[in-house]
Amino acid sequence: MLNAERYMRRTLQIVALVGTLLIGIVAFALIVSQTPWFHNWLRRFVIREAKNYVSGDVSIASSAS
Repeated sequence: MLNAERYMRRTLQIVALVGTLLIGIVAFALIVSQTPWFHNWLRRFVIREAKNYVSGDVSIASSAS
């Protein structure tokens, strides 16, 4: 019985750790995605990738935040 309790406690600790890490990663992603740096990076990335599919010029104006 004692081994089952240890196993369950350890499993719950691991689940809590993984859950905390996931929440932290999601919070970090939400915060970073609202920064001017990320908006500029995303704009440059989309323009660069669009050049592979569009025969012409693609431009996206920067947002005035």
